[in-house]
Amino acid sequence: MKQILVSLPSFALSVWSAAASAPITHLPSTGGGKGATDTNINNDYYYNRTNPYTGSSNTYGNVSTESGVVSRSGNACKPPDRSTYLVIGQNLFGIDEYANALYRNHLFRVPYVPKPRDQFAPAAVMVYTDLDQLEGLKEPANEGRGIQFADGLLNSVFPSVKSDIGLQVGLSLGDIGGLKHITTGARDAKIMELANYTMTTTASKVFLRIGYEFDNPKFKLTTRSEDYVEAFQYIVKKLRAHLGTESSKILFVWHSCAAPIPNSSVTFESFYPGDEFVDWVGVSIFKQFDETSDGGTVQNIEDVIAFGSNHGKPIMIAESSPFGLSHEQTDGINEPYLWKVWYEKVIDLITKFDISMWSFLNCKWNAIENDLLIQEGCRNSELSRNSNILRDWQSFVVDDTPSTRKFLGVRSLNDCGANSDVDKSTSSPVVNQNVPSQNQFINTNQDAGSVDNSDNPQQSEINNDESSSFQTANQ
Repeated sequence: MKQILVSLPSFALSVWSAAASAPITHLPSTGGGKGATDTNINNDYYYNRTNPYTGSSNTYGNVSTESGVVSRSGNACKPPDRSTYLVIGQNLFGIDEYANALYRNHLFRVPYVPKPRDQFAPAAVMVYTDLDQLEGLKEPANEGRGIQFADGLLNSVFPSVKSDIGLQVGLSLGDIGGLKHITTGARDAKIMELANYTMTTTASKVFLRIGYEFDNPKFKLTTRSEDYVEAFQYIVKKLRAHLGTESSKILFVWHSCAAPIPNSSVTFESFYPGDEFVDWVGVSIFKQFDETSDGGTVQNIEDVIAFGSNHGKPIMIAESSPFGLSHEQTDGINEPYLWKVWYEKVIDLITKFDISMWSFLNCKWNAIENDLLIQEGCRNSELSRNSNILRDWQSFVVDDTPSTRKFLGVRSLNDCGANSDVDKSTSSPVVNQNVPSQNQFINTNQDAGSVDNSDNPQQSEINNDESSSFQTANQ
């Protein structure tokens, strides 16, 4: 049973009140052994592939299929080629701090161009709930990931753009027993409640990750894939039937953790509910770049991407964080090295596979009262805790440097990215074959208007401020 939060820091009372009212190595190829370093990119593998949305035959790595099987293809809200929706999670204060950090950084850029804080909102924000209680949507809840509060994010963190951002919702189904409660109708009332929330929320789109990370053993769904498939299909059918013409507002995400299932012959493919029930395919990225970890490999990520692409589905990074690495500059981490061993590799992956959504967990993990997360290696991934990481994020993500990849923020989901500033001269997700590696830009961010905090004590003092306020600069 989850516990409703009964007290908040004084600065958060407004929310409660509003609610009541190393050289980089490029990824190895899938099945072909065509890995490449940053000076030897295999363009045949990475770039010469057909867009699965054009209706032609596609081959991704060692998997080949005929495209044209996209369910509700006109409603999947896939952004234009070479553009990616940016989503921020995973709790109320982490998301608020993300916007505050970008706004504070903006105040000291030269030349200064006035912008309201809400302009730094992402395309969507993340929230977690479960089908048993549906806490964390209309009221705040704290069940081990920090405060979950969808309406608080929309109405108090980003009030002026609450109709211009989406929700990315992680929906827990419980264990195997919980799946049976779903398919026998015991959770029908909660499914209808979720449908009603979808219709009434101001969010422009709702991306629903049903039974997220189904192949993660800690969620206890891995023993019977057929039960998961049946429950996923049941929820989708019920929601579509109840929503009717409003069903295009909700998009269903099948989300793999991209790591092998220990001591099991079950494969992630056996959990697939079918093209009719899936709009997006999601993947988690945490430990896979660390070859010494037991949290999956880059090959596992590519396998999920290949599977989704061959089923004609847009791909999202549904959860991601530099696992085991802290942003705290006092930790002695070499910041450019931290950027290169995780962020740079994620962005390269997004570029090579034209991934359509990136969900980043801007979270002070070590402040959450969850010993399991700390034991597993979660650290502080708040961008504001490291001025160099924030600078590079500003350059490569917010400012789109290099310009071959566009990360989409607030309002982009209103028209599915159609009016974003991207080159739409070709229908293929082909990326410029001469894209330089990001390490060529690491020391040039000042030219892009970023601020070197070592020479700006006032900015450093602001970035080190531990407070977070929902009242910051929404004018």
